[in-house]
Amino acid sequence: GSASTIWYPASGCRYGYDGSLGGFGDYGYGRYWSSTVLNSSNAYYVYFNSTSVGPAYNTNKCFGNSVRCMIEP
Repeated sequence: GSASTIWYPASGCRYGYDGSLGGFGDYGYGRYWSSTVLNSSNAYYVYFNSTSVGPAYNTNKCFGNSVRCMIEP
């Protein structure tokens, strides 16, 4: 097959504990919700920055992480 590239902007997030914005600017990172729920209060998300990717973090659902729709091949 052919190679493809997907692009995720480092959009940061809105913090659930005070509603402030974080993770953008000089130290930008991305946080994208997964479709996997941990329990009634928490869900998983993918975290990345310029040097690493964390595929299985979890946090309270009140955080404003980004959502990216994807189609499975």
